[in-house]
Amino acid sequence: MSGGLYYNGLKILWATLSGQRIDILNDTIYIALLGNNYVLDQANHLTWDDISSYDIGTTGTYSAGGTQITPVAPYIDDTTYAPFVFLVATANAAATPAYSISWQAMTFTGLLNAAVFKKGGTAATSPLISCLDVRKPDPDNPGSFIPQTASGDKFYVDFQPLGFANLQVFKAGA
Repeated sequence: MSGGLYYNGLKILWATLSGQRIDILNDTIYIALLGNNYVLDQANHLTWDDISSYDIGTTGTYSAGGTQITPVAPYIDDTTYAPFVFLVATANAAATPAYSISWQAMTFTGLLNAAVFKKGGTAATSPLISCLDVRKPDPDNPGSFIPQTASGDKFYVDFQPLGFANLQVFKAGA
């Protein structure tokens, strides 16, 4: 299983469709952590209401329903790695995170995904944008991935300057 853009979120990301619009810089954007029973359905999962039952629930400093994130203004970089074009979310392509969010004292098993969505007035009016695959490499099976687990640990997501996300669990005391 891998992450991806939800089709409905992609359709309304930059265009108005039936009065809906997602403006990454001005709308309220949330990230929520999803448990191991969640299966990505890009075509049929349209709103937070469709997947909210998979939220891992309140643990440590994470609250059920997700955490608000504050994106930074992106720009197009078509010269640094030409001929590739990247949507960059920092003033330069430094190896530091464009945005980072972390939660402390997390306890969970089977974390597979994190959903990014626009927070609306209700769960049914909160369109999904993307689903991040947060599994970690399986040390016993190179090329395979396993769910994240945590027991009183720190979990963080770094949104990298070139549009990549780095997700990590730090063991308690680390």
